[in-house]
Amino acid sequence: MYKLAVKLEGIERRKRTTGVLHIAAGLYLLLKSINYLELQQYQHVGYTIPFFAAALLSLLYGFLKKRYDPQSRLNRWVRLVQVCGFALLAINFAAFDTFSVMLLFAWAVGCLLLMFTERKVFHDAEMLFNQHGIFIPGYFTNRRLFWNTITEVVIRPDFVTIFHANDRFMQYEVLKKLAPAALDEIALYCKEQLRQSGVKIEKP
Repeated sequence: MYKLAVKLEGIERRKRTTGVLHIAAGLYLLLKSINYLELQQYQHVGYTIPFFAAALLSLLYGFLKKRYDPQSRLNRWVRLVQVCGFALLAINFAAFDTFSVMLLFAWAVGCLLLMFTERKVFHDAEMLFNQHGIFIPGYFTNRRLFWNTITEVVIRPDFVTIFHANDRFMQYEVLKKLAPAALDEIALYCKEQLRQSGVKIEKP
């Protein structure tokens, strides 16, 4: 099996919008916390402190993430706080407003999905080559391409290109530079797998 770190499509846009999404989550959590406090007629203020704290954390992280956490080491933990904050606040809203409960749970689910997908955004995604095919990394799951559906694999220091049997192709940017010998080894492995799948290889 061989691995090659590649760049996912749209990943730069996802990186740029991560901070904005944290700010949006923080603002909505703050607004609903104030709304809940009003419904409680400003009683039991202590119960709302965790929600205000989660909102403040989200806002601060959203505004300061680029400067103080460029590697996004804290990103998933902030998302987890948001998930818990929205879910618990939704439970507290159950006695007051069903629509707010639905919206808060929707935000909780959205933040949970972001927590999982953003792992691929801030960590190298790896394309896998083995006897079962080529596994293309995705935000949720890997996509498998069987060798018998591929006609050629071109591996260069900057890009890897996969040609399909229907004259289409997929191209991914290589993130980490590998030695020419390592690239040649992966290319030879791909040719051997294609040959075993019955694909005619013009050049050995």
